[in-house]
Amino acid sequence: MLVKEVFSELYNESVTTKNPTWELECNCEDKTTIQLVETLFQSELMDLFQTRKASEKVIPVIHRHFDQIIKRKNNSKSYKHKEIFSYLQLTWGISATTQLNWDGEFVYCYEIFMKSVFDKVFKNGETYDLKEVSVYKYLESKNKYLSQSKDIIEQWFSQLYYYSKSFSGLNEWCEYFFEEVYYYLNEDFQIESYHPQLLSNLLSWCEVNFNSKGSRVIRNIIEREYQQIRWSDTVEKVTMKSSLGLQLLLCQNYKNNEKKKLFTELDSNFNFHPLSRMQGLIALCIDEENLNNNYDFLIDSIKTYNTFLNKQNLNTFDYIYQRARVFKNLLNATISIAIEIGKGELIDDLLITYYDIKNPQIKGSNAYIVPNQKNNVAYCLAKQTIFDEKESQKLLIQIVDIENKAFNTFRLLKGGIKQKITPTNQPIGLPVPKLAKEYETKLFELYDFSKLNNELQHLNSLSQFDFNSFPLQALMIRSIEKTLPINLSLSEKLEFSRVQKILFWSGFSQTSEIEMEALKEIFDSKKVTFEIHNEENSDLIRFQSRIDELDPEIIWISSHGEYKHYEPNVSEIKLSEKESIAIRDFELLVNNSDKRRLLFLNICEGGVHSQTGEFKNLGFPNLLTSDNQDVISHLWMAEPRFAYVFGVFFALGITHLQKNFFDAFQYSLLKVLSNKTSILDELEKLPLELINLKERITNNDGTEWGNIITTGSPVYNI
Repeated sequence: MLVKEVFSELYNESVTTKNPTWELECNCEDKTTIQLVETLFQSELMDLFQTRKASEKVIPVIHRHFDQIIKRKNNSKSYKHKEIFSYLQLTWGISATTQLNWDGEFVYCYEIFMKSVFDKVFKNGETYDLKEVSVYKYLESKNKYLSQSKDIIEQWFSQLYYYSKSFSGLNEWCEYFFEEVYYYLNEDFQIESYHPQLLSNLLSWCEVNFNSKGSRVIRNIIEREYQQIRWSDTVEKVTMKSSLGLQLLLCQNYKNNEKKKLFTELDSNFNFHPLSRMQGLIALCIDEENLNNNYDFLIDSIKTYNTFLNKQNLNTFDYIYQRARVFKNLLNATISIAIEIGKGELIDDLLITYYDIKNPQIKGSNAYIVPNQKNNVAYCLAKQTIFDEKESQKLLIQIVDIENKAFNTFRLLKGGIKQKITPTNQPIGLPVPKLAKEYETKLFELYDFSKLNNELQHLNSLSQFDFNSFPLQALMIRSIEKTLPINLSLSEKLEFSRVQKILFWSGFSQTSEIEMEALKEIFDSKKVTFEIHNEENSDLIRFQSRIDELDPEIIWISSHGEYKHYEPNVSEIKLSEKESIAIRDFELLVNNSDKRRLLFLNICEGGVHSQTGEFKNLGFPNLLTSDNQDVISHLWMAEPRFAYVFGVFFALGITHLQKNFFDAFQYSLLKVLSNKTSILDELEKLPLELINLKERITNNDGTEWGNIITTGSPVYNI
């Protein structure tokens, strides 16, 4: 059979089908053929990623090809053939995870690693035995080509350790294989071009998981090999030496007093890549003195890196992922020092430069919260940091474990932390209101917002590094009855607009109709234009055109949100059964006007952004907040009856109480966090009938008003 017949699933998806390897006879025992097939797999996969421009469109192809390889393996009667297909199964996994790791698309890697060594994907709760996996077995093969595949095997491990240290997945695999990987690194070790990356990934994984013994032995290998290569060696050797040297610079526990000397040596002998130069300068900033001495050079290197990135013609999603990949360097070094010395303005400067903000916020106006400091929660302000001493890291583990149960999620923490993940058949993200008291109590053990009470008048916003799923604004309203916007754009905001025109989309549910009816009464009473669109009188194209024609102060969408927690790039806003706004089409909701607009997404999980531990993640709020647009939505699946009451109070705030967008948000959140009696009493104060709404609230015993999980989901982003 020809190669194209044996691997027809991949051939049928080939961009050109012109690679001559497709027409070869698939001789599984011929070294040249195997090598050509490996190369073919890599080139075809790269073409697919480049042409389809969205990982979610390539993933099904990856799995169909996997399944065909596995089927060929299992159907083979010859052991030699089984072994070759098993090997190709592994190499296909390397090709796929290498691309996905580079793009920051970690959510897809788990299943690919699984399929590359097992014949299936084990779902959460299923058991499997790693003793069945022997990746190094190919070195014992009678097939000469396979027996010389140590480089391929080690590259598979390189991708595994990179994935695990970046995303916390398959940590138990890394623990299980570490000694074996280390053994083969020392067995007749001859450094090859791929080794610096492997050593870097191993060391980073050890440091993230506080494996001091592992860190030390890998660091010793890196240092040994660095010293053995001379700057006068071949270009390939010098490239390896520079990579090893950079990794030594980035080591957490490498001789700090030697770092400046090492950086100078590297800088004098090798032309740094913009990313490497920036990382190297970050590594020199080990304390306040060194940060001050190197700060101007660091800022220049960040600007140079921005210039480099801008020349890559990346789409918005790839641009976000590339920045997220290296943000931890900035956070763990320079930003951590700024927090320790109480210089929030310095964090402003670093973030504004790093994210290349064109119209930056006033420095010193944002509070930065770091809840996972060792033995404290840090509230970093312009010129001081308030440290609230407590067992913060222990509390965070407890909170995340509760959150996993309360929202049917599977969040894993980095650092080798042991967590018990309970399998569930419920939809991912589905709230469990009965766990609200436990969740809220534990959150208030961590956060004491009274520490900020005297500072709020000087602040415009707040940001939290990591743990962006926590309902900070609801907690602040509950404890001190005021809050701040969550700052995602880092931009100087335009003045609030006076609301005169609202463009409203009413989704396909009864609760959307109730919300629409109440809002119409409210806005009509104040002569605010309230233009209603739904699937009966409009469609997405018409709605989009009306955004430009009407130029409203508020775009209000009351419908369904479908956020994919582990595939955020396929999330969408469902307008109707037939139409939706996919997250990749977010430009439809970008504000091109010269006035400040509010985008109110009264939908489930519209305020979520993917939890990769970075400052700017992927989600509608991150993509759509700007200097001229704010975004209100929900952090999790919102109970429908609560959602329309929240929307009604917001509308009352901006009309009858003449509040700006954010003050109306605070007012509404304060009301829905109270109780049914207070809500009805507040509605009676206003000169409006709202008959249907009041009846619904009065006769509804299902909504637990005041329950933080039921009513604490709203979030206001700027």
